[in-house]
Amino acid sequence: MLRSRVVLVIIALLAVLLWVGPAAAKMKFYGNVEKMPAKGYLGEWVVDGKAVQVLPDSKIEMDKGRPEIGAFIKVKALKYDNKILVYEIEVKKGNFNPPAKK
Repeated sequence: MLRSRVVLVIIALLAVLLWVGPAAAKMKFYGNVEKMPAKGYLGEWVVDGKAVQVLPDSKIEMDKGRPEIGAFIKVKALKYDNKILVYEIEVKKGNFNPPAKK
């Protein structure tokens, strides 16, 4: 299932790149999450002072914690028409509460 989701994300990104053409620029940056949608992860976030759009196909890696206000994350995105469209977020440092040991 994970593999098919990755393939779908890659296909979606290629479609976006073909659709927007050379006007889209790839970008990567790190920063703290300053703002998130009230419910869920989809929608506008503010990371390191930049407004970014998290889309339904955006991949969010939570191995090192949950994306939440104050978490330190890496953002991979496309910049198009003065919008930052996220295709991957990786939490680098967050408030991760592992399950209790038995």
